[in-house]
Amino acid sequence: MAAAVKSRRYTLSRLRRMLMCAALGIKAGDARGIPPYLRVLALDEKGAALLRRMRKSAAAPVIVKPARAAKAGPAVSELFELGSRAHDLFVLGRPSPDWQQGGEDYRTTPYIQGSVEDFA
Repeated sequence: MAAAVKSRRYTLSRLRRMLMCAALGIKAGDARGIPPYLRVLALDEKGAALLRRMRKSAAAPVIVKPARAAKAGPAVSELFELGSRAHDLFVLGRPSPDWQQGGEDYRTTPYIQGSVEDFA
C-alpha cells in the first residue's frame, strides 16, 4: 500500500512511519522529553549488581517485570502500553504464524546470562 504513494518527497520508510503512528495513535510531540521509566531487557552479573544499586538511586522507575509498569503510575503505564501495541504490530510481519503472537511484552522476562541470583 505504501509503495503506491511513494515519491521523492515521501520515501517508503517515511510513509511506513506515518502509517505506524496513525495505527498506534501517536501524535506530534509524543516523543519529546525524557522517558518516564527504564526497562531491563537483559542482564548478567554486572548488570544485576548495577540493578541492585539502581533500586535506591535511579531517577526513574526501573521496569524488570511488565506487571510493575502498571504500578509505577499513569505516565509509565500509558507509555508501556503504547510500546506493547507497537511490538504487537511488529510481530505481525514475522514469517511464521507461530511467531505472530501478541502480548509478548507481558509474557517475556529479561534475558539473564549466567547465574544471577535475586536480580529483581
